[in-house]
Amino acid sequence: EMARRHFNDRDTSIVKELADLGDCQVQIPGDSVYIDTMYTRQNVVDKFLSREFQDIQAGMGDRTQVCAIIGPTLTESHEGMSSITENFDIPQVAYNSINHRLSRSDLFPRFSRVIPEATDWGTTLANAINRDVWRREFLAIVYEPDYGDQFESPLEGAEDTLGNFFTITEEISEGSDASVRRALEEVKAEGYRTIMYIGDRFELLDDIARIADELGLLGEGYFWILNGDVVPPKMLATVNNRVGSSLDKFLDGAAVFTNYDPFVYNPTDDAFLNAWKSQDPLLTEILNSLSPVNSDAAASDAHYFASSSYFQTETPTEYASFMYDAVMAVGISGCMYNRSSGSGHFDRILHVDFTGASGHVRFKIDEDRVHQNTRDMRDVEFGLHNIRPLETDSNGLRGYESVLYALWSNDNEYVNDTGHSEDGAWKVIDGAEFQFYGQSILEPGPTRTVAEANYIPMGTQTVGFVLVALSCFLSLFSVGWVFLHRQEKLVLASQPPFLYLLCLGSIFVAISLIFVSFDEDKGWSKSQLDAGCSVFPWFFTCGYLTIYASLTCKLWRLSQLMQFQRRVVTIYQALTPFGVIMVSTFIILLTWQIKDPLHWNRDIVSYDPLESYGECQISDGSSIHAYLFPLGFLIVVLVISTASYAWKLKDVQTDLSESRWIFFGIFTHLQTWAVGIPIVIITDGTSREAGYMMMAALTFVFSTTMVGFVIWPKIFVWFQDKYLGGADKKTIRISTQPADNFRVSGLNRTISAQSQPLTRSNSAESSKELGVLRKKALDYDQREESKLSEAESFRQEYP
Repeated sequence: EMARRHFNDRDTSIVKELADLGDCQVQIPGDSVYIDTMYTRQNVVDKFLSREFQDIQAGMGDRTQVCAIIGPTLTESHEGMSSITENFDIPQVAYNSINHRLSRSDLFPRFSRVIPEATDWGTTLANAINRDVWRREFLAIVYEPDYGDQFESPLEGAEDTLGNFFTITEEISEGSDASVRRALEEVKAEGYRTIMYIGDRFELLDDIARIADELGLLGEGYFWILNGDVVPPKMLATVNNRVGSSLDKFLDGAAVFTNYDPFVYNPTDDAFLNAWKSQDPLLTEILNSLSPVNSDAAASDAHYFASSSYFQTETPTEYASFMYDAVMAVGISGCMYNRSSGSGHFDRILHVDFTGASGHVRFKIDEDRVHQNTRDMRDVEFGLHNIRPLETDSNGLRGYESVLYALWSNDNEYVNDTGHSEDGAWKVIDGAEFQFYGQSILEPGPTRTVAEANYIPMGTQTVGFVLVALSCFLSLFSVGWVFLHRQEKLVLASQPPFLYLLCLGSIFVAISLIFVSFDEDKGWSKSQLDAGCSVFPWFFTCGYLTIYASLTCKLWRLSQLMQFQRRVVTIYQALTPFGVIMVSTFIILLTWQIKDPLHWNRDIVSYDPLESYGECQISDGSSIHAYLFPLGFLIVVLVISTASYAWKLKDVQTDLSESRWIFFGIFTHLQTWAVGIPIVIITDGTSREAGYMMMAALTFVFSTTMVGFVIWPKIFVWFQDKYLGGADKKTIRISTQPADNFRVSGLNRTISAQSQPLTRSNSAESSKELGVLRKKALDYDQREESKLSEAESFRQEYP
C-alpha cells in the first residue's frame, strides 16, 4: 500500500526515476485486491476466482480491471496462478520466490520476479562456503521437497569451479521421522560435518535437531547452515529453548544465508526504512480497513490490528523492499506500455531499469540480448548471519540473535591465486567475528570424517624418533670422545675442529626428521604444520652441506700442509670455503622462505571411500625446482671436492686423511640416494607411512655414515690399544722383485736406479757411481728429516 501511494504521488524519496513520469497518467487503483494465500496453491486460486466471480455478478467483469498480480509467496502458489495469468494475459511479479523452475518462460509465460533465482543463490552460497568466507570443501544438503531440490543443479556446478564436493540426501517431510532419520543417517555414514538444511518450515527444525542429536551430528566439530526462509529474524526473536536441548545445540553457532532487504544490512541510512518510519496514522487506518479484525472468525481468518504508531515501532517483514519494487515495476512498466506501441505490459516489465528499495532493479539479458524473467543478481546483496545464544534466564531458557557477518556484493572483487579478478565476492563486515558452537571462534574441523587420512601411525612415528635419538647419540658421543682425547696423536692428526663440524652437521640432518613427523592426528594445527614444513629444508640442507664442507676443508688444509712449504695454514683459512658455502645456502633458503615457503596441504586422493593425503607442498603456480637445483648444485660441488681431495691424499697414512673411509661414506650416500629417491616418488600421495619410513631411513643413513666411517675407526683403535693390548703389529715386507723406480708418499719426485753386475773392469766406475749414490742417499735422508720436522711442526702448531 505504501508503494502504491508513492507511485501514484510520484514520490521520489525512494525511486528517483518517478520524476521522469510526469506526463504519465497511469495510476494504481486504491481498490486493489489483497488475498491471503494461506500458503497453498488451491487457496490462492480459489480466492482469486471467487473475487473475480463476485465482480462479474456486480457487473464489473471487464478483465482489464486487474492489471497485474504481485506475489504470492510460495512456489506452489505461483504455479497455481500461472494458468490464470496466462489466460487473463496479465503479468505476474514475484518478490520472494527463487525456484529456478519458474524461470522457464515456456511453462510460465507471464511470470517475472524482482529477486534472483536459486541458481544465483547456489553460486553465491558455494563461494561463501569454499572460497571467500570459509574453506568447507564438503557439504551435505538436507532439504524439503519442492524447495531444496532447486539448489542441486547450481551446487553441483560449483564442484568443478571451486572444488567442492556435495551430497544431497533424500528429501525429508514434515511429520515423518523416518524420512528425517534416513537423510541424517546418510550424512553420518558419509562423514559430513558441514550440513545445510534448505527449506521454509521452521516446524521441521524440532525433528531435525532431535534426530541429529541422537546421531551425534550436533555440537563441537559440526557446522550447520540454514537458508533465510527457515529462520527469519522476527521469528528467531521469539524462539526460546532450554540450554543444552537439541534445538539449542542446533541453533548455537549456525549460519543463515539469505538475501534479506538492504535495510537489514544498513538500518540507519536506508531510504526505504526511513520512508517506512515517516508514514502517518492515515496509512495505518487504511491497513486496518483492508484487514479488519473479525472476532467471530476462525483463528486462521483473524488479522493483526495495527496501532497508530505501527510504522514507528515495527520494522518491515523480510522481503518488504522487494515487494515495494515489484509494485514499482508494475507501475513504471505501465507508463512505458502507454508511451509505446507493440510489446505488451509484461514485456515492458522485463525492460524496467530503476533504483528501488532493494537496489538497482533490472532483469537478466542472455547472450542473444533477450530479457529474461529473473532479476540480475549483480544488483542484489546477499548476507551471511551468525546465530548467537543470548543470556540464560532464571528458568534455564535462552533466546537467540542474528548477527550479520558477511555481505556479497557485485562491487566486491575476487582475485584468485593466479591474479585473475572477477566481480562479485563476499566480504566480512569490519570487526565482525563468527562464533561457532559454544562461542568458539575457531572453525570446526575436519570438514568431513575421512575413512582413510593416511596419518603416520604412532608406532611408525616412534621408530622415526628412535632413529633420530640413536643418530644424535652417536654424534654427541663422538663429540665427547674427540674432546676428551683431543691432545692424543691419534685424534690430533685428524684436526678435531673439523670433526666437531662433522658431528654438528649430522645432528642437524637427524633433527630435520622431527619437523615432518607430525600431522593433524598428532594434535598439530595447520599453522604448526606449516612451520614444520618451512623449517625442514633449513635443517636438512644446512646439516648435509656442513658434513661435506667439514671434510672438504679438513682435507684441503692437509693437502696444503703436505706440500712441505714453510707456511702456516690456520683453521680460519681452511674454514673460508665453508663460510662461502653456508652464506650461499642461507641466501637460497631465505629466498625460498620469503617467496614460496613450504606449507602443509591435505589433498583428496579418493572420494569413494573418502581418502586424503597430507604432506608439505609448495604454493600452486610455483616451482620447487627453482630452489632445489641451486641447493643440489652446492651439494654436488662439495661431494666432488671431498672425493677429489680424498683421492689426492689416498697415499697419506689413514690417521691423517681417512681417505679410504671417506670413499666408503660417499659411496654409501650415493647408493642411498639412488635407492631412496625412487621410493619416495613412488610412495608420494599413496602411503604416508611408507614415505615417512623412507624419509627416516634416509636421514638416519646420511647422519650416521660419515661419523661412523671417520671417527669410529679411531675409537676402535683407541679401545684396542687401551683395553685389548694394542692392535696386531704388521710385518714390513720388502719385495725382492726388480723394479725400475720407487715412490715416496707425499713427494712428487721419483728416484730411479739400474742394477748391474760388479766386475773388475768396471770397479772404478762402480766406485764413482757408489759415491753418487751415497750423495743421493744423503740428500734423501735430509729430505726425510725435513719431512718429519714439518710433520712435527704441524702437530705442535695445532693446539
